[in-house]
Amino acid sequence: MYKLICQAAKIIDKEIRVIPADANKNVLSYYMSDEFKTIPKIKDQYLSEMIEIFGENKIGIIFPSRDGELEFWAKYKDKLKIIGVDVIVSPLNSINVCLDKLEFYQFGYRLGFPFIKTFKDIKGASSDDKYVVKERFGDGSKNIFLNVTKSEAIGIAKNLPGCVFQPFIEGREFSADAWLDKYSKVKGIILRTRDLTFDGESQVTTTFRNKEIESKISNILNALKLNGPVMMQGIINKNAELHIIECNPRFGGASSLSVKAGLDSIYWSIYESFRYDVNKLTFDRIDKEVRQIRIPNDTYRYSYNF
Repeated sequence: MYKLICQAAKIIDKEIRVIPADANKNVLSYYMSDEFKTIPKIKDQYLSEMIEIFGENKIGIIFPSRDGELEFWAKYKDKLKIIGVDVIVSPLNSINVCLDKLEFYQFGYRLGFPFIKTFKDIKGASSDDKYVVKERFGDGSKNIFLNVTKSEAIGIAKNLPGCVFQPFIEGREFSADAWLDKYSKVKGIILRTRDLTFDGESQVTTTFRNKEIESKISNILNALKLNGPVMMQGIINKNAELHIIECNPRFGGASSLSVKAGLDSIYWSIYESFRYDVNKLTFDRIDKEVRQIRIPNDTYRYSYNF
């Protein structure tokens, strides 16, 4: 994501500085930039200290990168905007719906969207079916148990307080990367299959097209009133039926593939943040499909004084 932000920023202004930041220096981004900044943990009590850091370093745009910090940035987005810091994050209400898997399902159910059924109590469910057990809040790839029986699900839940249950559905898993402007209007969507995953991240992913699915996802995103980069996950079952699993209102780990395919979400975010009219930019999807294989890559930086 750091490289993508650098590339996009330099198109607008070659003098823009891109500064990675984290509360921990023991992260790879520390070694990728000479301007890495150590900031406090993303907590309310450290907001004033962070604002000082933003002022000292002339920070104008912030790209959150983890689900766990989205609520914080959404809560203070308007306050930071007043001092000239634009956070690329959706409104707080929208963030809260997406981070709560039960609320997310209920939101979709009320509007008739094909969200996968999610419930707190498995007691009344069929004993013959298979289930998914996962944490109710936050990253869906953490503490997730797939294709378990009802009795196994009940046992897992004893050690996973506050979890939710979903029916296990076999089919083709996919992600949808999208970008919405400040008025929650969808500018573009790229669909991609999740061919090989590890720890919830796509290691091999391939773009594909389906106008019907793209239209349904566009309607869902508009209803959620999201802004900026968004990544949604779903399953297409053997009957070609769509089941939406979750929505991550941020730039996804493998969303760089969609940038290659024409969904220039990082550039559009910076462009709009500079108060330029993003409607002047077009979504030009490439006329072929592309596959991304994510592998470890060596990077070399030269200096006389590390």
